[in-house]
Amino acid sequence: MTDPYLIETPEQAADLPLCQWVVAADDHKYCLVDTCVGWHQRMWMSPGGMGHTGIEHIPYPLRLADLDEPADACPHSWGTQEMGHCRRCGRVVAEATPMPAEPGELERLRSALQAGGSAG
Repeated sequence: MTDPYLIETPEQAADLPLCQWVVAADDHKYCLVDTCVGWHQRMWMSPGGMGHTGIEHIPYPLRLADLDEPADACPHSWGTQEMGHCRRCGRVVAEATPMPAEPGELERLRSALQAGGSAG
């Protein structure tokens, strides 16, 4: 029998609903959020919202998790990231202010990332 609360691959994680919390194999918690720093993408946000990691770059399997509080309990006072996700609870609570790169800058960034180098 398959555990319905276990996510075994990044492909399965990509199908999760936005704002879903998980506990990774290393016991770290993450929230699935949309981001737009350079380009639009879905990433894992660390608690506190100061770090984002690609869907495929955390240790699998993942277990689905929920916040330990009701939806209206978070004061959303930690601020939001660029797509309006609260840095504390992960819910979308503010207007999005994406920061897309210019086409030339984006191409340079993607080339540097593929080469394993720095974009600067």
